[in-house]
Amino acid sequence: MNRSELLAAYLAEVWGRPYRIGQWDCILFIAEWADRLQGSETFARKLRGHYSTEREGLATFTSSTGVNPAIVTALGIHDWQAVPFRTKTLLDPLSFQPGDIILTDFHHPGIWDGAAIVAQPARSTGVLRIHFDHATFALRFPAEPHQSQDVPIS
Repeated sequence: MNRSELLAAYLAEVWGRPYRIGQWDCILFIAEWADRLQGSETFARKLRGHYSTEREGLATFTSSTGVNPAIVTALGIHDWQAVPFRTKTLLDPLSFQPGDIILTDFHHPGIWDGAAIVAQPARSTGVLRIHFDHATFALRFPAEPHQSQDVPIS
């Protein structure tokens, strides 16, 4: 599967999951996507079940840095690369590729699907679509998606 097909399958799979902080929330939405691309359980396993409130979640994975810097650091350690998409006066969404993790000015991370930033909404089921104007940072896993089907998304 290419990245777009893998993303479509992932979004279809997670579409109806009920929001439950620490089990399925906006951070676990991108953590599971990153794991799927990498063919690992690096991110979701470290986070799932380690917090049950928003405050605990922030303390668990951000320490004092804030959500967006913590995500950049965690993914950067695993070879995710920054995607330049903004000049001083112009935002270029054509720089994004399906599957890029996009950080937003809402401090709500999502995944670029080719037309919008798709995110898991807080305290809700389904997905939230965010306009690219809200992008503040983008990250891309440089390798092809891992092809194994033995990494469960729970």
